[in-house]
Parts: sequence; C-alpha cells; structure tokens
Amino acid sequence: MLDFFETNGISPNETLGPNIKTLESQIKKRINAVIAIINDIEKNHDKPTTAML
Repeated sequence: MLDFFETNGISPNETLGPNIKTLESQIKKRINAVIAIINDIEKNHDKPTTAML
C-alpha cells in the first residue's frame, strides 16, 4: 500500500477530493468523445453500407 502512495506522489494525510473530481471529469470527456466517434462511424459507415445491401 505504501508503494501506491509513493508511486503516485500522494500523501495518506491529504484529501483526494479535487484530484479525484478532475480525473473523473477527464475520463467522462474521453468517454463522451469515444461515444461520439462510434456514433459517427455508425451513421456514416454502417447505415449506408446496410442500405446498399
């Protein structure tokens, strides 16, 4: 457990509130970007291909 704190530069005495919130928002942004890419692929690639068949 101590290795985790040392590796990540976190002190067990400090709170993780702002750090966790920032990380959570970054992850949500990336997930939304991936969802947008998948929706674009579906709209511009899969549906026209299926319509041609």
